[in-house]
Amino acid sequence: RQTAASQKAIINVTDKFSAAMVYVMLSRVCTLWQIFILNKFDEAKMYPNNKALEELARLDKISLNNNPTCWETKDIRAVKITSLNCRSLKKHHKDILSDNLLLQSDIIGLQEIWIEDDDSMEDLEIEGYELYLNSKGRGKGVGTYFKKNIFKPDMKIKEANMQLSKFTSFLLDIIFLYRSQPANYEQLNQNIQLMTNSDKPLLVIGDFNFCFLDNSSNSTTSFFTREQFTQLIRQPTHIGGHLLDHAYLRDISGELRCVVELHSKYYTDHMGLAIMIKKGESE
Repeated sequence: RQTAASQKAIINVTDKFSAAMVYVMLSRVCTLWQIFILNKFDEAKMYPNNKALEELARLDKISLNNNPTCWETKDIRAVKITSLNCRSLKKHHKDILSDNLLLQSDIIGLQEIWIEDDDSMEDLEIEGYELYLNSKGRGKGVGTYFKKNIFKPDMKIKEANMQLSKFTSFLLDIIFLYRSQPANYEQLNQNIQLMTNSDKPLLVIGDFNFCFLDNSSNSTTSFFTREQFTQLIRQPTHIGGHLLDHAYLRDISGELRCVVELHSKYYTDHMGLAIMIKKGESE
């Protein structure tokens, strides 16, 4: 059994030792000057356990470093889209700046940005992205970081209980939204319909504030079914076990292929929805 580090260690390796025993002795100290060696140090006595080496090789083979996900793999044909309830953009801007998975996105839709209309955008910039705000104060609002060579803002709707921002690109249109719980489903449907171009693929994504697992037959889900949208998210997205963050894709031509990943974040209680979309064959 390994114990706490010692101030000094007197080591005698002239006796017989099993694999890794010398390592265990040396690991009891923190610096070289704490080691005292009796007699000659026989390097041949310092060798690893073969089973440990086999396990190390197995772990290396299945590691994330050697098996990057589709999201972590560069694909110039794909558009990378992230949606996340960040629970205050100002509070978590530094966290977002250090989120390497998030910053692989071509467009980032954030909900609950908690920004007033007249708040300054200074110190909220991210290099390589433009910021488009659809603010409505505490506990609400949508903020979108986008690469202007791929996306451009088209229109936004700002109401007390829902905020929607639409972006266009060569591949598809995207509507990022935040819906407060009191919001009327029919009004949400009308707003989405107003922002829809029937001839182009459309992704509607964001925090809908109702659990799709428990409430999958309301007016809004019926609207998406009727309008030929497919819900891409099937797992809980909130720490409470609820599926609050939805992504509905309409691709009538069937030309688009998408890969969906859910990314855990330490700085919010929602999962990030990471979606890669491109034309062509699936992976």
